[in-house]
Amino acid sequence: MSREVLVTGGTGQLGRPLVADLVTRGFGVRVLSRRLRSDPPAGVTGVVGDLTDGRGLSEAIDGADTIIHCASDPNASGADLQAADHLLAAARAAGSPNII
Repeated sequence: MSREVLVTGGTGQLGRPLVADLVTRGFGVRVLSRRLRSDPPAGVTGVVGDLTDGRGLSEAIDGADTIIHCASDPNASGADLQAADHLLAAARAAGSPNII
């Protein structure tokens, strides 16, 4: 059985190579995004959620063994902290999967 990993920011500069490495290593990989991509990479499942307001995070986290948080917005003052707060609250509610 493969472990299920949810990656936030999985389409960004940091997340994209990480996602590719996780797929190569045999992990089940989900990438959180505000909208679904029409062409996700092989071995990747897209899930819809929004870190800025918390919508969809419970569903995205459901079944994930690990969450790797790579999402950031260096141009939005305070937004990264708020996004992390939403993610942590949803993870706690889901039974606290590992968060990196």
